[in-house]
Amino acid sequence: MEKIDALLALANLLLCIPAIGMCLCRLNNMHAGVILSEKLKYVIALAAAMASATQPWYGEQPGWGSLAMSASLVYALYVGAARWRHGVPSYVRASKDPNHA
Repeated sequence: MEKIDALLALANLLLCIPAIGMCLCRLNNMHAGVILSEKLKYVIALAAAMASATQPWYGEQPGWGSLAMSASLVYALYVGAARWRHGVPSYVRASKDPNHA
């Protein structure tokens, strides 16, 4: 493994860790009243971040494209963080009833 490959793998891992954390936190806050497609969106993002972070474990070295995709995933999750600060946003709930948890 060349030095640049090791640096790219480390940078990719460091980008994927917050993405994994944000996905886990959002999935943890979801309940039965959340739209299934919203749950699926974060499950897929979690799987993608975990697969990207562990690329060196199965013989693949992350390149600049992987780094860009990981950075864009973190950015997309970060942009929506304010909406998730106080729990599940109303737009992802299946029920529009404000009394629904």
